[in-house]
Amino acid sequence: MPSRSFALYRGGLDAARALWDLSWEQSPNLWWPDDHSWCVATEIDLTSTYLGGPAALVRELLDDRRINAQPARPGDPIGAGA
Repeated sequence: MPSRSFALYRGGLDAARALWDLSWEQSPNLWWPDDHSWCVATEIDLTSTYLGGPAALVRELLDDRRINAQPARPGDPIGAGA
């Protein structure tokens, strides 16, 4: 990612949540499991977090009423009003 510095941390899902709980204003920018079966991306300049993963995982999140989730495709626009 040009013009950005990143710190790489290693740990489980609880460790990712702990980083978020450190009073940071957003979740970690990029996180994924060791097997790279899914990835969560939160761009610092956007208002959304994106998850890429197996169809069953995506369906489970879309069906979870506790989460405001919408399907997205690689060509969809991002940014304000998208």
